[in-house]
Amino acid sequence: MKIFEYTEAKKALARSQKALNTLRRDSLGYKNELRKYIESLIAFKGHALCMDVKAERKKMARLLADCVAGMK
Repeated sequence: MKIFEYTEAKKALARSQKALNTLRRDSLGYKNELRKYIESLIAFKGHALCMDVKAERKKMARLLADCVAGMK
């Protein structure tokens, strides 16, 4: 992972968290924003999980977002 990816993830994490607070949980935008948030979270804090490959972070974020959004 490059340093610019780390700093971008840190910035995106704060933006996504604010956006998630304004959206309703049953909206399509919430699920998409949740994916972005989880992906940024994995990139920013998940270095111990060996998630330095962008494609793998996206897959993991999609999996987690689908699971969380499916919970009612």
